[in-house]
Amino acid sequence: EQAGDVTGAEGAISEMAMSRVEPNSISSSSLVGAYVKLGDLIGAEQLLSNASAQQVQPQLYNYTKLVDAYAEQRDIVGAQRVFAKMERALLEPSLVSYTALLKAHTKAGDLLAARSTLESMRGRSLEPNIVTCTTLISAHARCNDLSGAEELLEQSQRWHLKPSLVTYTALLGGYADVRNAAAASQLFNEARKQRVTPDLMCYNKLLKAYVRAGAVAGAQGILMDMQSEKLNPD
Repeated sequence: EQAGDVTGAEGAISEMAMSRVEPNSISSSSLVGAYVKLGDLIGAEQLLSNASAQQVQPQLYNYTKLVDAYAEQRDIVGAQRVFAKMERALLEPSLVSYTALLKAHTKAGDLLAARSTLESMRGRSLEPNIVTCTTLISAHARCNDLSGAEELLEQSQRWHLKPSLVTYTALLGGYADVRNAAAASQLFNEARKQRVTPDLMCYNKLLKAYVRAGAVAGAQGILMDMQSEKLNPD
């Protein structure tokens, strides 16, 4: 089906060329999107370059989508390259664009570069949203930098952002990895106070923290809570 997307889009472009109709930003966008879906990021990037050469202004959305696709592949070089091309095309990166680049840095494990991206974004008067902050909090938690994750959580609240279930679950996972059941329990209770309803994954992270800490009684209590919520632990 994805290959069909590319073939269909390429066919449309060919018909336009035969009819001497110049491709515009919309037709180029369709083809770039098709290549991204197929996973051919080099092909998508080449199409963006060709569009610029033909004086067709590529849309910011296409560059952002491609940066995000490179991030998903943990290709930080590709993500940075496309982001630089976006700026050279005189397109102002959006909050979503910066978040995609930030994600690329976090997936590469480069927390300093991710923090620098956050500051660059704010330097352009783009205030992060909870998705941006959660991306960075998750990265710090995965790297067992819990103090950094906690600092970012507090900072996001100072920016009047409400942590989401994903935010809390990410930090809970970090506490579980370092066997800090007390911190996990405190965070879990805070989430409930903020009226964030824990799901199965959230409970599993809390349970994992207790099990790894060897807190058997606490783990049994969590299992009972899960049963009352009709959640089956993994």
